[in-house]
Amino acid sequence: MAAATRAPVAAPAAAFSGRGAGRAAPVAAAPAPDRRRRRGGGRRGRPAGAWAENSAQVDVPVPLAACFELWQDRERIPDWMPWIQSVTVQADDPKRSLWLLRTDAFGQTFEFSWMARNKAPLLNQKIHWQSVPGSVGGSLGAAIEVANKGEIRFYPRTKDSCAVKLTISYEVPQALLPMANALGPLVTGVLEADMERFVQVAVAEQTANAQP
Repeated sequence: MAAATRAPVAAPAAAFSGRGAGRAAPVAAAPAPDRRRRRGGGRRGRPAGAWAENSAQVDVPVPLAACFELWQDRERIPDWMPWIQSVTVQADDPKRSLWLLRTDAFGQTFEFSWMARNKAPLLNQKIHWQSVPGSVGGSLGAAIEVANKGEIRFYPRTKDSCAVKLTISYEVPQALLPMANALGPLVTGVLEADMERFVQVAVAEQTANAQP
């Protein structure tokens, strides 16, 4: 996918506010991070952090199969998740994709990237992936590694509509554990805005495909 420059993610309050079918459904607050440590510490000898989870769900006035197809195209994900600069499926291994985050702050450009392994999808039900240990890169990659995984679930409503739920799980670095509870609502707000944008993309795609 062409690497167009994307603006950093806006605050949730300034993000698109969908109405009706496209409005993000309330999702219960994520439970407090699991502070149990894995035996032997974290990967590459670093101390293990705690896992947190955040979700957002929307009703989409588009057939389920069409929504599933959009999420299957990994390289289109930045169309509705602008805090992700790009997702590049690897030519030599389509089950892997390189995710890149980029933002400008303090007069500098910061990048963070990681490789994700796509797990076997369940057709029209679930798409999921998990970061590959030791694959971080970019200007921030050498300083921090955040293990993460994502899951998209699809629920039929009618023949022309469905619900789509995004769940992101990530390992909170040990240094940030005191801030973990405050981090949850912020991440949930970003995901809700992302899913509302997805509704816009899905509806626009469906409308364009329906034109003669």
